[in-house]
Amino acid sequence: MSGLPHAINEYLRESRRQQRPAVEPSTLVTGVSKEYVRFPHISLPTPSSPLSLHEATRHRSSCRDTTNNPPTIEQLGELFGIAMKQHEGGIHRPYPSGGALYPIEAYLIGKIGDQGNRVYHYQPKNHSLERLWPVKDEDMAEVIKSSANQVCPALIVLTSRWFRSEQKYRDFSYNLSLLEAGHVAQNILLSSVAANLCTCPIGGFDERIISRLLDLFPNEEDPVYVITVSN
Repeated sequence: MSGLPHAINEYLRESRRQQRPAVEPSTLVTGVSKEYVRFPHISLPTPSSPLSLHEATRHRSSCRDTTNNPPTIEQLGELFGIAMKQHEGGIHRPYPSGGALYPIEAYLIGKIGDQGNRVYHYQPKNHSLERLWPVKDEDMAEVIKSSANQVCPALIVLTSRWFRSEQKYRDFSYNLSLLEAGHVAQNILLSSVAANLCTCPIGGFDERIISRLLDLFPNEEDPVYVITVSN
């Protein structure tokens, strides 16, 4: 056994213990989210499912659907509204984030309803999807093959904008960002039960392909989690 995971964990923990004095709270930018202000916004329906947490956890399972039916706007409103929507009258969301810095962003690559393949970005402040650029069929086939190796109409991609947490937590922000991605992903997987969607988390994916399709800035934002989604 190489002991590499243990060494990485020790490095991150040691960096946390040796952290320099934290940035003054007044200078931290909290509760922010990425915005594509020049692109159209699609308002999502308010979630209305009466499903209990107990029922959601009991029925949640990784679903590798082969029907290739894309999610609908109504279903995505339910899913994102439960999993990620910012609370009314505040900056907080339905998952924990170190210092309320929220480094995790959510995108959808693929089809919604009868629309063609496209990139969308979820905006938690106003519960909407920002309708970004189209995706070529061959590019979609490539990202699906590299991520899911199955028939799938869409992917939810969680990225981390590292600098948001790094401004306060330095090297330890890497650890915190991955923990937050796990919190968000679990919310999405449970919410998919309420939305009657088939979802499956994917650990192995090609970051280069996804980063290119999302047009992410190098060294600033990286894909950290992928979830397939179908109806």
